[in-house]
Amino acid sequence: MSLNTILATAPLTTQNYILKATGTTIGNSLIFDNGTNVGIGNTNTSYTLDVSGTGRFTSSALNALQITNTGVGHGMTGWAPTNTVASLGSYDASGNFAIMGFSSSASQNGLSLFGFIGVTDPTDSVAAILLNAGKKSGTGQAALGASETTFQLVNGGIGSQITVLGSGNVGIGTSSPSGLGRALVVTNTSDYPEVIVERLSSGAGKFGMLIGNSGDFLIRNYTAGTNPMLITSGGNVLIGTSTDGGYKLEVVGTFKVGGSAYFTGSVYNYVGANRFFASGGTINYLYSGSASLNLVNQADTGTIGTFNGTTGVYTATSDINKKKDFEPSTIGLNEVLQLNYL
Repeated sequence: MSLNTILATAPLTTQNYILKATGTTIGNSLIFDNGTNVGIGNTNTSYTLDVSGTGRFTSSALNALQITNTGVGHGMTGWAPTNTVASLGSYDASGNFAIMGFSSSASQNGLSLFGFIGVTDPTDSVAAILLNAGKKSGTGQAALGASETTFQLVNGGIGSQITVLGSGNVGIGTSSPSGLGRALVVTNTSDYPEVIVERLSSGAGKFGMLIGNSGDFLIRNYTAGTNPMLITSGGNVLIGTSTDGGYKLEVVGTFKVGGSAYFTGSVYNYVGANRFFASGGTINYLYSGSASLNLVNQADTGTIGTFNGTTGVYTATSDINKKKDFEPSTIGLNEVLQLNYL
């Protein structure tokens, strides 16, 4: 039957529907065109193209689906036509779905990703943006292994700026943050790579951790403008000073030990050329001058005795507060005068 015969005998179709021939009859298709907008599967459309139902695109092209904007002219035609503002496609013939965004303005992002939860009090454990990584397990998915990569951020296709492994380890400047206890690994090629932690609310503070050219590790207090601690490349720990005196631990200032302190070697206290040290169960004091060494009571309220710095003679301090067991004396001056002198 010819088309003319079908048209001549066909019942009238609904207005604005695209005709569809079904063998010997003509009826309405799914496509609705009101002259301004097109609907597929619907007629109540206010969009240029409105599709109700599922869709499918088959293509191995990098720019299989493009959104263009005449206000965009990025010039990166090696990736997409210059007016393309967004593109979806296959990065490789074997897969790798690519989402690309473009901008030609210095003040506009190339691609922005937004996630909103439309309530005022969402569940704490529900993410506004969720990224899920996994690998094949039968017809479903399984978690990636501890040393496998779940997320990676690169700059211009060169190197890794941020890497997250299946173990949860995070690498900044490295793609291999694996290893026991290495939850965060930071690498950098600058002269003074630094990690800064800053609190901006009440009790604000700013601290930095950096490595110098010589390999020293330094903690910097930006708030106070000081460097409270430094660990040299040789392993010496300096607190309150940046001058390495060659000791494993050197503290300039006072410090307190709240519990017991055990020393297997000698303990020294230098004051100029003077030296106090304990070694082998013996307490020694070496003094370069002739001044005395005072012993102070436990409460640190007074001197209880003095060692002469030259002769070493000890003299106890006479203090009525330290004398005990006083009794009235029955011996007077007459008895004292009767004493025989040899």
